[in-house]
Amino acid sequence: MEQVIDIYTKKANLYRLKINRPVKELYEIPETELKNYPIVRERGTRPAVSLVGDKRFKQIRTEPYYVRDILRKAICQAVEKIPGLVVEDDKRVKIIKKASMLKEYGAKTAVIYPCFKSPVWEINGQFYLCIDYEIKVKNHLKADEIFSMAPDFQIGHFSKGFYKTEEGWEKAKFCGTIDKQIEVYLPTKGIYKVAPENFLPDLPVQSIIDLLERKGAVTTINRDIKQLALLTVDKPPKQRLERTTRFAQELRDAIFPIKIGEYEINLEPSPAKLLSPEFEVRDNLEESASSFDHDDATKSSMSIINGLTTFGAYEKPRKNINIALLTRRGKEDQMEQIVEQTNDGSFRYRGMSETFCANLIVKERMVTDDFSEYKDECHALIRGPNAHDIDVVLFYVPEKIGRASYNSPYYETKKLLLKSGIVSQCLDEDTLQSPKFKDLGLALNIFAKAGHAPWVLESGFDDVDLFIGLSYSSVRLDNGIKRIMGYVNVFDRFGRWKFYHGNAEAFRYEDRDTYFKSLIKDSIIKYKAQYPNRQLRRIEIHYTQKFRREDKESIFQAARAVLPDCEIAFVWINLHSPVRLFDESTPDGSFPRGDYVILNDNQFLLATTGANMFKEKGMGTPRILNVTTSFLPEKEEVDLQPIAQHILSLTRLNWASTRSFSHEPITTKYARDIAYLMNVFMLDENFSLNDRVTSKPWFL
Repeated sequence: MEQVIDIYTKKANLYRLKINRPVKELYEIPETELKNYPIVRERGTRPAVSLVGDKRFKQIRTEPYYVRDILRKAICQAVEKIPGLVVEDDKRVKIIKKASMLKEYGAKTAVIYPCFKSPVWEINGQFYLCIDYEIKVKNHLKADEIFSMAPDFQIGHFSKGFYKTEEGWEKAKFCGTIDKQIEVYLPTKGIYKVAPENFLPDLPVQSIIDLLERKGAVTTINRDIKQLALLTVDKPPKQRLERTTRFAQELRDAIFPIKIGEYEINLEPSPAKLLSPEFEVRDNLEESASSFDHDDATKSSMSIINGLTTFGAYEKPRKNINIALLTRRGKEDQMEQIVEQTNDGSFRYRGMSETFCANLIVKERMVTDDFSEYKDECHALIRGPNAHDIDVVLFYVPEKIGRASYNSPYYETKKLLLKSGIVSQCLDEDTLQSPKFKDLGLALNIFAKAGHAPWVLESGFDDVDLFIGLSYSSVRLDNGIKRIMGYVNVFDRFGRWKFYHGNAEAFRYEDRDTYFKSLIKDSIIKYKAQYPNRQLRRIEIHYTQKFRREDKESIFQAARAVLPDCEIAFVWINLHSPVRLFDESTPDGSFPRGDYVILNDNQFLLATTGANMFKEKGMGTPRILNVTTSFLPEKEEVDLQPIAQHILSLTRLNWASTRSFSHEPITTKYARDIAYLMNVFMLDENFSLNDRVTSKPWFL
């Protein structure tokens, strides 16, 4: 018998779920009957939905997302019955293989387990398990053991964990400690007190490493995490696909077929081939060159670092950049040296004057005995005569303590300076010790934060006039009130960042509709005022959190109040899609950058990393962007190619790095960077961002 060789190389981590007969109806199950129908799709206060029922129950139209959630529930219930498998997150079907421990540290202080996210996906009426491999680092010390070893150890507010009951360990959230008791939040009981020996906190990796260090355990956990997560292994995409396929085979053998009434569900344990009619692979996008001179169009390059070192920056201000230095005693000389090194340059980088037409001039020097004194020095700078002359403050904080907590000197210094209208750049120990390898990156950050454009796209887009990157932060305060702040970054058709705009005050989640439309409208008015002669008709709004239809309608009407004939493309970019794409014809098995897969009329998967012409390498398997589009006014036919081209080109404009591209477009990257920092700053109810910094990318 001849061997059949599969020559089709493009695949996805999608494993087909086959149902023995079509699903033609669903049933609403009353609460009183739920015990007889354990596999249902919960619908809040409305009746649950099931694949099976009888004539007493109301039949409803078959909706794919109902069927998807019912299949997910059935799979989770089946997995929970298998020894050694634990469903940690039933929404994402995150399965930990506790029977297959990978590494153990500090006498079971911490254990690394293999983990697989396996959500159910529906594409054009076909259902799949989307299996992706990851690792889970689990803390094994209960709260009493942690506090005994490290009395000052802080368990993060609302951290997840487990508390012990007579039936076993149940999920809970940590709220705090009172009278030597742990307060946890339970959905069924509210705030509930348990003994420390009965609470097992689920800690982040850095906290686990901290505990191991306090215990005196010398480990290779950092290196092991990267290796076990397939970040530093050979050909990570190929290894990842092999692991997910093996797990699909294990699941098929362990829990399938699953029966729900007369329905029988089976799993096909081979990855889906990206073939029509379910999938359409396209490779018709082009890489955009970058321009490095405002007046000379010939000074362009595909390589960011080559463009900067050959032609210099796009803007050439020909004036000095005034900086202030803030550091602990003992680091003064290194701070001075890195400024000198950044001005002079090394290797291919020819220094500030040649590359950026500007020199760094130190206007203020602030030295303290302790990081706790940084606040006082910042206040003195703000009140001093040079405050308005300072373009950027460079301050030193070691990485280990820089972001250890929300009140660390890193966040406190940035927050205080931003509130007064001064941008800053933090330097860590590695930067001070290796100035010749960090000088160009530091110079780039300072130049951009001072308000200058290092490069733009060589050719502007003809089919869009304005890009808006939209995001928001949300913080739940101790009184239970959820505070929201919205932000936009505005970019012209060359992808050049123009300004940041945000709400002056936080608002309630319920009022987001009103504030988002105000935010967009004000941003358009501001852009029109700055550039009155530029056409504004076609606007593209990029965002990473799904909007309701009524939110989009409201934003559209607000935009039309300013631009009566405008068209808006709403582009939802999901950065956390579990789908991975593979191409076994590339050296490492990664899907090529710039290729994309059409799923339906308004949705596609786009590879922005992976095999590429720039020879850029990344750690691990590339993540894929899952993009969904909608237009107002609505269009009968939508061409997804221009949207994909815009996103790909906008990954070439990350002014925080000399790499040739980033994973996501700057429209969403910059908005997310702002949201990340503002989530911290918003904990201070008196914080507000000074208008002086809205024209500078302070968040880089």
